[in-house]
Amino acid sequence: MTSGSFYKAVWRWHFYAGLFSMPFLLLLSATGAIYLFDTQIEEILYREYFFVAPASTRALSLSAIRAASLGLGEGEKPITYFPPAAPDRSSAFTILNERNEIRNVYINPYTGTVLGSISGNERLMFTIKRLHNLEIAGVIGNRMVECIAGWAMILFISGVYLWWPKSIRDAVRVRGGPGQRSFWRDLHRVAGIAAGGVICFQAATGLPWSGVWGDFLRRGIEAAGQGIPPLVRDDRPESILPRSEAASSDIGLDRIVAFAETLGMPPGYGVSIPSTPQSVYTAMTLTPDDPADQRVIHFDRYSGEVIADIGFREYGGASRLVELGMAVHMGNYFGTANRLLMLAACIGVWVLAATGIVMWWKRRPKSGGLVTPPQPERREARAVFIVTVIISLLFPLTALSLVMLVVVDRFALAGWGRLRNAPPRAS
Repeated sequence: MTSGSFYKAVWRWHFYAGLFSMPFLLLLSATGAIYLFDTQIEEILYREYFFVAPASTRALSLSAIRAASLGLGEGEKPITYFPPAAPDRSSAFTILNERNEIRNVYINPYTGTVLGSISGNERLMFTIKRLHNLEIAGVIGNRMVECIAGWAMILFISGVYLWWPKSIRDAVRVRGGPGQRSFWRDLHRVAGIAAGGVICFQAATGLPWSGVWGDFLRRGIEAAGQGIPPLVRDDRPESILPRSEAASSDIGLDRIVAFAETLGMPPGYGVSIPSTPQSVYTAMTLTPDDPADQRVIHFDRYSGEVIADIGFREYGGASRLVELGMAVHMGNYFGTANRLLMLAACIGVWVLAATGIVMWWKRRPKSGGLVTPPQPERREARAVFIVTVIISLLFPLTALSLVMLVVVDRFALAGWGRLRNAPPRAS
């Protein structure tokens, strides 16, 4: 293979990968950048709900708060209680109605005053999250996220080949000025190599939330005996019904919270409230900044006895790795530095898109057209295509879109090129 022709083949696929995936990557990076700061944003938007003035008096009992303050509507019931995470924080109940809609009611734990109520689907971050995972477009949107993850990998691998420098100095050098195409090409390369690895990491760690690939991953991990214990999310144990009616009274949410505190549940946990006679109280913290703080404790609702206490140490090794990756993905694991690193990668996506558009604009012919990179020799094109297929096989939906793109390149774009180069018709 001639290196020049092989370079053209890689460049062509890099161009197509960017053309196909960049609109989606721009959306994902913009919404992801916002969601990195979801806690900080919501604390500003809903400050009057989240914060209270610390008081020297003891907090009211939960039974008193529930009886006087929740103001449940018809068909509504409390399903989860969140104790105050700090002396200046409110407590909250999650309320479920007959249509499976939820709202959170925030309460001053010292006075029992209702501070406000927020419906789950009205929160700004709920909308941002739906845009980020393309859930707003339904099943098709979710599948598209998987497809774009594969194209991001192709973009990065092909980009590394195109970037590969002759020297360390060339690796980070930006030559010329904004009026020259070389300036934008070098800026594109440097930004790509700086942000590309993090972007690939984001693509890979975001896949566990997806449908096809995420389900396949979970099944594989569980088959290998490396899954999350079922009692954490899927299964629930049952309370033992007392034989004596005198002993059949619920132990109460106050005592369960006291037990959870004694057992060392970290701030920010919630307690699910039993809905049937045999249901249990469950204290849980499933999305802490550090995955090692994940813990679930099931309590018998009549005796308060601990039925199960599952911590991160009981997870399989592969599951712990997935949870760690997801925490870094969300910018939680190592605090502000984590969020800033992910934010820089999100900004990098926009820099790559902008510089790519400028390069395309500067090399376009005056006659117009899509201006795709030149066709390589058939042998080199076939070799690069095979490598691309191998990469995309890790992401079945990417492989499917790859076939569609080949058809477009082979017929539609080829026909467009012939049309652009055809001689003018005689009058």
